[in-house]
Amino acid sequence: MYCVDFHTHSTFSSSKFGRLLEHGNQRVISSVASLQNIDAIVVTNHNFSSVKRRVNGVLFIPGIEVSTTEGHLIIIGENPPEKTERRKLTPSETVRLAKEKECITVLPHPYRKSNIKDHPVSIDAIGLNGKHAKASFEHVEELAQ
Repeated sequence: MYCVDFHTHSTFSSSKFGRLLEHGNQRVISSVASLQNIDAIVVTNHNFSSVKRRVNGVLFIPGIEVSTTEGHLIIIGENPPEKTERRKLTPSETVRLAKEKECITVLPHPYRKSNIKDHPVSIDAIGLNGKHAKASFEHVEELAQ
């Protein structure tokens, strides 16, 4: 069995220089991941993707957290979009983009206020961690319907 963190930000998550600076940050992230026995990390910075590589034995899987017009969606896969413009894509356009690139979509932090749940989009997974994770799992079950 593998232990994978599907939603991690580098310290440059919202920086316009994030992609350039991320490689040095991956050494720090991989060191912490190794201490926690995590085998792989999906770095999901806001509106720019990471690249696939292995650092200190930890696999970095490409991902991006897209700031859609209605909230955040994560795209994970071999070939996610390299960059998106903040609040330009609708949730439906984001899911379509992910499918075109043969990637999966994840609704992160479902306990936060987000209008994505009001849109008829088909996402692949729902993230359950984060600072609002103590809220009711009934809410997540409702979203999964």
